[in-house]
Amino acid sequence: MKKDSIWKEYMALFRKFNKYLKPYHRHQLLLLLLLITSSAGALVTPYALKIIIDGVFQKGQYSDLVQILFMLVGVYILRIACTIFIEIIYTKVSSGIIASIQQDMVKCIMHKPIDFFRTTQSGDILYTLQSDVNNIQTSFLSNLVSYLIDLLTVIGITIMLLVLNVNLTVISLLLVPLIVFTLRAFTPLLQERFKKIQLENERLSNFFIEKIRNNRLIKSYNTYTHELNKLRSIHSSIVSANVRSAIISASNSSTLTFLVAIGPIFILAYGGKNVFSGTMTIGALIAYIQYLNKLYSPMVNITNGYNGFSKAIVSMKRVEAYIEAIPDATTPPLTTQDPACENICFEQVSLHINGTAILDNISLQFEKGKIYGLIGPSGSGKSTIINLLCGFMQPTSGKVSIDNEKSIHQLPGWHNRLGLVERENQLFHDSILENVRYGGVANSEEKAAMAIASAQLSGVIDKLPEGWHTMVTDTGGTLSDGQKQRIAIARAMARDNQLIIMDEATASIESLLEKKILEALREQYKDSIIIIVTHRMESMQLMDYIYEIEEGTVKYAGQPASFNFKKMTVTT
Repeated sequence: MKKDSIWKEYMALFRKFNKYLKPYHRHQLLLLLLLITSSAGALVTPYALKIIIDGVFQKGQYSDLVQILFMLVGVYILRIACTIFIEIIYTKVSSGIIASIQQDMVKCIMHKPIDFFRTTQSGDILYTLQSDVNNIQTSFLSNLVSYLIDLLTVIGITIMLLVLNVNLTVISLLLVPLIVFTLRAFTPLLQERFKKIQLENERLSNFFIEKIRNNRLIKSYNTYTHELNKLRSIHSSIVSANVRSAIISASNSSTLTFLVAIGPIFILAYGGKNVFSGTMTIGALIAYIQYLNKLYSPMVNITNGYNGFSKAIVSMKRVEAYIEAIPDATTPPLTTQDPACENICFEQVSLHINGTAILDNISLQFEKGKIYGLIGPSGSGKSTIINLLCGFMQPTSGKVSIDNEKSIHQLPGWHNRLGLVERENQLFHDSILENVRYGGVANSEEKAAMAIASAQLSGVIDKLPEGWHTMVTDTGGTLSDGQKQRIAIARAMARDNQLIIMDEATASIESLLEKKILEALREQYKDSIIIIVTHRMESMQLMDYIYEIEEGTVKYAGQPASFNFKKMTVTT
């Protein structure tokens, strides 16, 4: 890629992130004024020293010296005050910017299609959300403040150097092209190394999440040594990547430090000659050397800051994918113009993923007031039908419509109408009550209590020391799989749903309890559509209608009484 193209890419990237800076324009203006004041204060001391040496000591009085020293103390106090306010403003601005970026990322991630979560590892997402965003803060926002301070200092010092001696300044600036060349040579290498470190750290993040999630499996197979060896291998790769990066970074910094450090040597040689010839005073030379020494630190910081910006660009590119199209997180309320959901119809629906047919020209009809069963072997397409009903996916061809009017994707408030309960654990680190009320914060405790009773959970809660205020972890803590499933069922029953979907949601619940739950569902949701995915024959016999799905097609559609359950036990 050509350098001008890279520059354009960087500018486009910064413009995209500039929207996070816009709300803080007043803070930025105040910050700039404070930075200018602080940087100007840093320029006072060397010139004051020149005045003292060349003026006060030769022609002035002690009172003049005291007056200048008091002025210097006042300048130091002013700089301290500016530094404190700079830190306060920076902290407020950077924290707000990072919070906005993470909020937009979460909005984007939560609206990603289901396939995104199937193909993307949780550790990658988590690492980008935390480490990459934090790297933007440390390598860009923090660097930006330091960069501005150093840049203003360099500009101010350069002006003072020109005031003191133009020829010496020209000699000092001859090293600038070498510094720029060094930066351009090392920056691509640093970016490449940083990308490698990011990828290795992602592997580590994925490792931790995976092992925590599968701790029971690790224990049961006694694979502690095997997993520790994997961890050592990942750590070894990270150490190797960091060492290589450190070598490049140290080489870059050392080269720059050498180039900047030899400047005062030339200045002492040429300036000393001027002092001996009488064209420059000792005070002016001392002030010049002090300014030049003050120039050394900010110039090194600027060069190191450039490396920091390079790292930030890597992270900004990774974050960019999550903030390109931020969806509206608000859900429009239902209106009288929306369909009443008398029925849901699949009209010759097909769905293909990566060229593979998952559903092949199926037609289904679901009517309110009835319980439907979706049965069939694993991989037959049942979960895909659920995803289409929930609006998580769109068919390749055909239509999923409500009341033969609108497609599900034409109803923004559709998710307010449905309750989905799946087999997997669906708990949050909160009280049982708040887990039940999740998604319907306005639900009263009375409604939650009714849902808990209908889900046959009351007996469990009564035995807990804090009742429904008992805290549970996202893994369910000491609750059994069946109890966790009943909490999820109660959550769905605490909402006013026009569609209830239970995808193997009673797999860990005893048959008698399952029957009571289904009876409660039928009674509570007389005017709703209830769809249940199950392999239990006892459950199927409680349903009004059954669809058997096999290899993406409808193999059977009819009432349970006509279904061959004996054959079903073999196919599943």
